[in-house]
Amino acid sequence: MFKRRIILLLAASILAFGFLIWNWSGAPGMSLETGAGPISTQRLTLDLRGSWNSYSSLRQAFVTESQNLTQQKRDYPLIAAGEVILPSTQKFHVAVKKFQIPSEWSARNVLLQMKGVNGAGAIYLNGMDSTHQIGKFADDGGEEEFLLPANALHYGEDNLILIESSAPPFQENTLFGLNWPAKGQIKGALQLVATMETSLATPKVSVQWKNGDAVVLLQTQIIHHSVSEYGPWNIQGVLSDGSSAVATASAQIELGESSVQDLTLTFTVPQARQWTTKDPFRFQLYLTVMNPKGDKDDVSIPLGLSSITLQEGKFVKNGQPLTISGLTLSPEQEAQVRHTGQVQQWLTTQKDKGYNLIYFIGPFPDEAWLEAADQMGMGIWAELPAKMVPANRLPNPSGWGNLIRTGMLHPSLWAWTGGTGLEADPRLINSNFWNNVQAQTQPLPTFIARVTGAQVPSSLNNVQLTQSGFQGPWGKVVYNTEGQTKIPIPWSRESLVAGIWAAWVLLVILANISASSWRYKDLKERKPKRALRRAWYWQGLALLSREGTLAGIVTSFLFHTQVSWAVWIPEQWPLWAAIQQQSPLLIWIILTLSFVLLRLLHIGVAAPHMPEAPAALGLALWLERRYRWIWIPALLWAAHPWGVPIYLPLAVYGGLSLLFLPIRIRDVHKVKGHYRPILFVPGILSLIFLVWATWRWTDWYYLWYLVVALRG
Repeated sequence: MFKRRIILLLAASILAFGFLIWNWSGAPGMSLETGAGPISTQRLTLDLRGSWNSYSSLRQAFVTESQNLTQQKRDYPLIAAGEVILPSTQKFHVAVKKFQIPSEWSARNVLLQMKGVNGAGAIYLNGMDSTHQIGKFADDGGEEEFLLPANALHYGEDNLILIESSAPPFQENTLFGLNWPAKGQIKGALQLVATMETSLATPKVSVQWKNGDAVVLLQTQIIHHSVSEYGPWNIQGVLSDGSSAVATASAQIELGESSVQDLTLTFTVPQARQWTTKDPFRFQLYLTVMNPKGDKDDVSIPLGLSSITLQEGKFVKNGQPLTISGLTLSPEQEAQVRHTGQVQQWLTTQKDKGYNLIYFIGPFPDEAWLEAADQMGMGIWAELPAKMVPANRLPNPSGWGNLIRTGMLHPSLWAWTGGTGLEADPRLINSNFWNNVQAQTQPLPTFIARVTGAQVPSSLNNVQLTQSGFQGPWGKVVYNTEGQTKIPIPWSRESLVAGIWAAWVLLVILANISASSWRYKDLKERKPKRALRRAWYWQGLALLSREGTLAGIVTSFLFHTQVSWAVWIPEQWPLWAAIQQQSPLLIWIILTLSFVLLRLLHIGVAAPHMPEAPAALGLALWLERRYRWIWIPALLWAAHPWGVPIYLPLAVYGGLSLLFLPIRIRDVHKVKGHYRPILFVPGILSLIFLVWATWRWTDWYYLWYLVVALRG
């Protein structure tokens, strides 16, 4: 009889897990509008945006796609390609696209440029082994550029480019972060660019003012994509107001030992027209590099001349005080606006409401936002990817060079947040991390955002985050609730479910009390009488009810736990967010069955060491007699909608389990058994947890200081 019940439990568990996998709900992906960035008249481009084929592994992707290229297509229904739109909010593991390179590109160097890269992985061209790998990347929203080897390209024919992407570094490095889901994203422009053998990198620009004259410092790099004997290279820079040149600068460089050479140009613009919120005027910057052979590369960049600093806690724009009136934009809100292609309209609406700055929570804003803000005279406050990260996993600020360089080209970028919630770990304050951040982001104001009341040195610019926003002597930034609910409640019928379940638990407990009493020796009965079978039946329902109550409390915790600073780090735990997108009822059923099977495994390991070696389920039912207090946490769970904290029933469950432990041990000793075998499975699980906790000890260290700060 006991074996049949175990088989039914296993079958139900497999069915529930299969149903969850089959109906797994992911966040719907949205295609995203992107900005143009610097423009060149000398470069040839091939846009790779749009539909890509998506696969779960690199081998699967290459084998399937290469067969399609050679017209040897076969039917493999289990490995059919999915679809991913790039750029978009969709996550992928392997994305593949077929493209053709015109024959006239054979005399040029072909670069793959990707922006808004959130992931770690590699790029492959026409193959999947190391010889076909053209580069690796690990980025949290920045830009990547790869040179495609000329001998690996098929000019005038079909080529395959494969992007293998895992989770971004930030996801795993954050507090208790995981590498799952091991997928990445591309949320910015994606294209192939053909240049001559030497090209210009995106410059970094800063502006200083002297008696109304603008001194523009431009730092860039000259990149030699192949060995060349054609030198020296002449670099010419022109700053135009649209009708004539207002400043010029030039330089000449010889071929050095490195393929990347740094270059600095200085422009002086007498009585320059300033970029302001009321007059967002932009000059045009033209940069050209040429060798004696006539090979040339150029870039054209709109450039607003302005400066912004923080003096005595207040923003100063072009020498004038500036009061900030800001509005936040979450990743979900940002994606929705870019998906609809209404970036400029949205900014216009917010400016009409009196806001002069947009604070981007999370990813660095795309060029579409920066360009639109430049045109309209709006400010942008961007975050760098350092949120809730323990000190031993802090990123190297030098890896943010591409992000910072892109931002510094835009007069609309007014401030950076160099880290969120980092001050909870005192080792951060004593490290060089903050100094490195400030060195990278100069001369813009850079802040550290606190999610607790912890104290930080007065030398750091800091803000205290709240659910409504944050403020300082410089002004305030309010939280944008447009399209957001105050407290998301995915399990809308939980109060009804919990109430019915509590009534059921009471019924089962009462039925067990009224059922015939039985003893340990009755477990060896091969043909039990009806009264004994009935007692076992209700005892089995008691076991199911107890595990179901625990599962319900855990499910409620998963779907309803809110953290006061969660609005500022919406992607802190992707696994948790992924579970919250599923059916709460299905999660509850799966947890219930899993807890029951785990209990049977727990007791099954101990059963052979008990007198008479009873069946695992029978021994579990005998031990279940000491859990009749389960109605207490069940009622507390049902009372959650009336203000009972969700952690209370879980705490009561754990407390009562420990309280009745001596009684359970006494029962085992009375039948001449030992309780030690019953501790085997909990001991192994505890050891595994201890090893994991030791491995992530810095997370616990960080969490300790965070809790201390929250408690004041």
